[in-house]
Amino acid sequence: MWKFINLNLSSTDTVKIGHAFTQSVKMQKRGHPITIFLNGGAILVAVKDVPQTSFMDKSLQKLMLELMHGGAKINISHGILSEIKELLPTMEFS
Repeated sequence: MWKFINLNLSSTDTVKIGHAFTQSVKMQKRGHPITIFLNGGAILVAVKDVPQTSFMDKSLQKLMLELMHGGAKINISHGILSEIKELLPTMEFS
């Protein structure tokens, strides 16, 4: 039985986001589908030119890309999305 993992991230705390992404990578490798909803301050992880910190020697953007390449879905609130001009080029929006 597959257990879907849904994360709702709204913090600007990069340590909390790093923990969430790292655990999600581990769960994804075990076969669990991952969906991440970015809202509030957490959307800064997806902004291309915002300085990023690293967590366990990987930037938060690299962790997010690793999740995306593994099939994770990243959702960003439409109200917030309209305010962002440059997002990571590999993101798809529907």
